[in-house]
Amino acid sequence: MKRLDPLAIGEKAPNFHLPATYARILDTKDFQGKKNLLMIFCPPENSDPKNTDYLCSIRDHAPEIKGMNVEIIGVSPSNQRFQSIFAYRHNLPFPFLIDEKKECLADFQAVEEDGSIAPTTYIIDREYVIRLAERGFPDVSQLLRALEGLQGSQ
Repeated sequence: MKRLDPLAIGEKAPNFHLPATYARILDTKDFQGKKNLLMIFCPPENSDPKNTDYLCSIRDHAPEIKGMNVEIIGVSPSNQRFQSIFAYRHNLPFPFLIDEKKECLADFQAVEEDGSIAPTTYIIDREYVIRLAERGFPDVSQLLRALEGLQGSQ
């Protein structure tokens, strides 16, 4: 089966407008021109221990990440209730977009041909340009270096 590549670095990121955990709706316009984004596209809650470990590692570095004017957003095909419980249970201090139809996940090329979710991480700058696109679970130190580099270029 052919595996899709993530979107290319330097491309404009796709727009989104989706419900999020804790009964909110998030939209591209909430961030564009204001904040850099760390977007984590992940399988449904509890489906992969590596995913949970990665999200908890991001949680542990969230104050440092957010201190760089970065909003952290998870994206999952889970329903709002289950994803909210998962986020609460693991004390994740960032929202998850709820993408049950997998439209945003597909726009960001995080859906495989068989419909499964390919864990994917993007760093998107304030101008909404992709600056990092990694399949899997990149090391948090790599993300921090990329975010630090972004601070110097803006």
